[in-house]
Amino acid sequence: MPDFHDRRRTLRAGRATLEAAHVRLLAAQAEERRARVAESSLRRRLDPHDRSGARAIATAVEELATASAKRQAAERELAAASAAAASASDAFAKVADPRASAGELEDGLPVLLFPLRLETRFGGGDPPTELWVRAYPDDCLVDSFEEELSEGEIAAAERYWTDVWSAAGDVNRQRAAWRGLVAGHGSGRAAYISAQHAPLNPGGSGPRRVAASDVFLTIALRAPLPLEWPLRRN
Repeated sequence: MPDFHDRRRTLRAGRATLEAAHVRLLAAQAEERRARVAESSLRRRLDPHDRSGARAIATAVEELATASAKRQAAERELAAASAAAASASDAFAKVADPRASAGELEDGLPVLLFPLRLETRFGGGDPPTELWVRAYPDDCLVDSFEEELSEGEIAAAERYWTDVWSAAGDVNRQRAAWRGLVAGHGSGRAAYISAQHAPLNPGGSGPRRVAASDVFLTIALRAPLPLEWPLRRN
């Protein structure tokens, strides 16, 4: 195939661009969350009728709008990169048939044959006239990644972050919370779960234990706190 190597290079470049776009989207989402938390905190603490308070809230609103715009731009960039990568993958698939393109591979490119389990039986009538073949791919070829978290994973993430905040700076308790999450989902999936369902509160603003006997009650909320709290005046 005259364009085998060109299409493979295009596919690699498309995948690299897609990965970079995904990283930028994660950063933009984190920036938007921080801006939303800061804006919500200022609305709760400051008087909007006070001149300095109004200016601070207005600045926070502008920063949130800017962060939201960056997140939307990152989402559009990711969508475009995904479409480009999919197009490059389809183009490469047309020339990637090993029966036709094996001769185009470089001599230094290693080739690995994975084990494949086959089960056969005769069927298709009485007497059977067809040979049925069932192929079981090797475990390393099975892509079971699920981007969306299940209810069980969301509950596990809430338990993890609740335990982390209840630890109040106690490293041993924080490690115990992490071990519990890893025990149920594996280290890779646990890292993804904890990142996807992290609290809106900044990580450095959690409570800190003064005495070993201190007890912290942590409540996990799936909905953000209201922007305005009723004030009780005596």
